[in-house]
Amino acid sequence: MKLFDTHAIPAHRFPRGGSIGRARQYVYSAFAITLLFCFSACDAPPRRSPERAPSQRAGVHKAAVVGPTVEHMVWPIIRKHIAKLEAADDNTRFVLYELATDTPLALRQTLSDIDQSDCAAVMIYSPWVVNCVDEIDRLTISGKRVTLVGTDEPRSRRAVYCGPSNSELGRAAADVCIEMIAESRQTVMLMHGKPSFPPSAARLTGFKDQLERAGALEIFKELNCKDDPIEAQRMLRRQSRLYPRVGAFVMLDDWAFRNFEVDERLTPAEAIAVVCGDSVQLRALLRRHEIDCIISYNVSKSVEAGLRVVSRLASDTADEILTEVITPPILVKMNDVDAHEARWKAWGTSD
Repeated sequence: MKLFDTHAIPAHRFPRGGSIGRARQYVYSAFAITLLFCFSACDAPPRRSPERAPSQRAGVHKAAVVGPTVEHMVWPIIRKHIAKLEAADDNTRFVLYELATDTPLALRQTLSDIDQSDCAAVMIYSPWVVNCVDEIDRLTISGKRVTLVGTDEPRSRRAVYCGPSNSELGRAAADVCIEMIAESRQTVMLMHGKPSFPPSAARLTGFKDQLERAGALEIFKELNCKDDPIEAQRMLRRQSRLYPRVGAFVMLDDWAFRNFEVDERLTPAEAIAVVCGDSVQLRALLRRHEIDCIISYNVSKSVEAGLRVVSRLASDTADEILTEVITPPILVKMNDVDAHEARWKAWGTSD
């Protein structure tokens, strides 16, 4: 495109007696002025775009918390610690998932739902995690790191476990037997779960090792209930009738008392009954002298540790985190049950 067209300039605009050369001078002068204007504009400072306002808040990280049915006593403890953590860190939010029924199927369905959510990490408080290895692994593969509380499943790809050591629970149960069994009844009926499950295997090994160190008691019979609550009840009833003079019935988990209203004593009246577990029903059985000791742990400390861990996992700041946070066992006998009930209430009561 031409800046100027000399043929378009009227003749009267040229000086009289002028020539084509003078016309060119006018054109060159005008062209020079135009170039000068352009260069002046280029040297001017560029217009600055408005600066973005600093972000008022970093992105919120969501962590899923899966627990038992709504009436379980652990929920006030979970909510208490969540309130403290959310007050201290407004970038983490916990999303609660209460199981509709206390079954492996309900836990599997809940974990599948969480896999489709925007939660970055998951904490699970449930004994049914041993039945949900595939679901835990799928969560991990999809980028949602998993923390287990209370019940471990080391065969899964869980990131962290917070709770009691299974081998320590087994040793504690053996210590109770050694202390409480009468000298005339030095035999033990031992109920355990699947030895292929690492938690069951660890409790079984811990119990046997501790009993062997003492050297005074004999395992009269082992009962493998295969982690089936119905089978556990059936076996206890039958063995109690067949062997009423066994010194102690030891159950390395609470299978026989899980999800069932038990109206009769499942073990012989003169035998010591020891259960690894803790629930409202077990504490009621302690009061009625139908069991003699439960092996528990500080649930509040384990829940708090699990929530702190899952919060860090959700925010991706857990590079140096431990894979296990162990809580020591607590022995609760008949005379301790009221104090233990008060302990549970204190765990779930705001400070």
